[in-house]
Amino acid sequence: MKRIFILDFDNTIVLNPNYSSFVHLPILGSLLPKRYVLAPGVKKVLNKLRERGDRIIILTKTTVLPEKRKIRKVKEAGIGDLVDEIIVVRRKTPEVVRGIVEKFPGDRYYMVGNSIKNDVIPALGGGVKPVYIPRGVGEGSEALKRIDNWEKVIVLRTFEDLVDLP
Repeated sequence: MKRIFILDFDNTIVLNPNYSSFVHLPILGSLLPKRYVLAPGVKKVLNKLRERGDRIIILTKTTVLPEKRKIRKVKEAGIGDLVDEIIVVRRKTPEVVRGIVEKFPGDRYYMVGNSIKNDVIPALGGGVKPVYIPRGVGEGSEALKRIDNWEKVIVLRTFEDLVDLP
């Protein structure tokens, strides 16, 4: 069975996205050391998924950084060689998700992220199984109950729990 994992980057894989975005700004970025804080177990999980034959796609949005710098940000976090593709968009939409499904044939699709608005809702609209890892204020599991089809969402406590998905 070929599984496709569509992973959010900021606050899902890397836990200090604001800091790591500043690193890529002109002048200011040259003064800051590049320190990425990966969620616990990220490299281990990505390696395990790859060993199983799963495909890993990073779907990340950018509003501040140009696309090339956002891709560089993902690679500098030390996971670039563990993913099949990095897709940068201005906005995550169901159409973007459906485009990924068309481009990457698979048997089962999971879209993993920390945001109901930017990860869960586009996944539901795109026909992909949403996996929600709550982080931050107001983004708890209770907030899910305010959206349609919330019962279709898989809620995980940690990124490491991904390897247990069927």
